[in-house]
Amino acid sequence: MRIKTILILILILYLNISFAQIEKNRLLQLTDSILMGSDESKLKLNLELKEYIHQELLKSTLEIQKFDSNALFIELTDAQEKLQIISWAIQIDNKWEYWAYVKSYNEQKKEFVVWELISTDFYYSLKQNKKCDANNWPGAVYFKLIETKYNNRNYYTLLGWLANKKQAAFKIIEVLSISKSGKLSFGKSPYFSINKEYQNRLLFAYSAQSKFLLDYGEYDYTERIWDRKKKKYRSKTFSEYMITFDQLIPLYPDLKEDPAFLVPSGDMVDALVFEKGKWRKKTNIDARNLKKKTKKPNTAKLQLFNEE
Repeated sequence: MRIKTILILILILYLNISFAQIEKNRLLQLTDSILMGSDESKLKLNLELKEYIHQELLKSTLEIQKFDSNALFIELTDAQEKLQIISWAIQIDNKWEYWAYVKSYNEQKKEFVVWELISTDFYYSLKQNKKCDANNWPGAVYFKLIETKYNNRNYYTLLGWLANKKQAAFKIIEVLSISKSGKLSFGKSPYFSINKEYQNRLLFAYSAQSKFLLDYGEYDYTERIWDRKKKKYRSKTFSEYMITFDQLIPLYPDLKEDPAFLVPSGDMVDALVFEKGKWRKKTNIDARNLKKKTKKPNTAKLQLFNEE
């Protein structure tokens, strides 16, 4: 009897593993077909992909369902596994469309809730510093999730990619807020202190022919500080967690307002440091003295990110 029970348990385990592999293969087949398909097939297959992801996320209200990031979409989760974001973009008829799902934790009901994000025109949303939610989401593909905390509030900062437009490329920094009921808000408050002005989100626009640094981690860097007593500059090394990004300069002075002609300077970077619930800008860091201490996470590289 005992041997029979063990054999049944082994059979159940085998079937579960086989089913999981079948589901994983199905997801890979869907994403590969979308990437290589025609515009007409992409629409149909993407509907299947959306339904598949949505149903998988709904399987449990007590935990998140892990996906493997692949060549089409990226999955991000927080350290406590109370937040899950899956986002992707597809080019159809020379126009990029964005999709995403978020699974967040409802503190009041002690269960998870699933949100489908409905994208809006990101150019309008970003330029107007508009407050957004799940129904008017400024679409992007998010490739990094940064967790910070202040006054017992969690802040989820997202680094994202946006499609090229008119020879310009785009990246974004967006702050996601989650209420106790699990509801989502994008750019709810002016989280960014930039040159004594506050902004709800940051958009970087630059030449599509350039490679633009936008990353987060713990960095060592050196600054020149004026010593009043000795009346001369001295070097001091700092170590901080921060978002780093290239300084942009125009290829031609009279085209400084056209992002298609903005390129990284190469020698200087700027950064954002999280202080008292705000991201505050730190300028003119010598790129040659900037060293990242934290290891780069082992995540899938999207075919979208041809600059990485």
